[in-house]
Amino acid sequence: FDAITKNTCRQTPAGELDKDPIIPYMTRSIGCKAYRDTIVDRADGDYRDYQIGAIWVDDTLGALYQHLESIGQLNNTFFLFQPDHGQEGKGTLYENGIRLAQFLHYPDMIPAGSVFQGLTNTIDLAPTLMDFAGFD
Repeated sequence: FDAITKNTCRQTPAGELDKDPIIPYMTRSIGCKAYRDTIVDRADGDYRDYQIGAIWVDDTLGALYQHLESIGQLNNTFFLFQPDHGQEGKGTLYENGIRLAQFLHYPDMIPAGSVFQGLTNTIDLAPTLMDFAGFD
């Protein structure tokens, strides 16, 4: 919450920018400060970092999706999204520790609505991504 309410849009880990960043499909039409204000408004009083972060990530993925679509690269882009299961599930063999949703988007190779019911592990991700990229 503090990152979007107490810092300016120009502050970055590498230093201060000369001007506000313009992000297509996010800040271009309203500006960075006004965009950040919409995040706070949409949180509807729930200002936990998790809630603010979820809104910000959703917007960012939406902007990336729209940009890739506008340049004709959406169907040629592999998206893998795996959320964190939170502290309560880490390191346990209970349900929260062993099950985690993964979302894939790659229409050229994975049909919409596909479901995989087998077992996987995050250690499988690197070799799988390398296969998709064409590396042996």
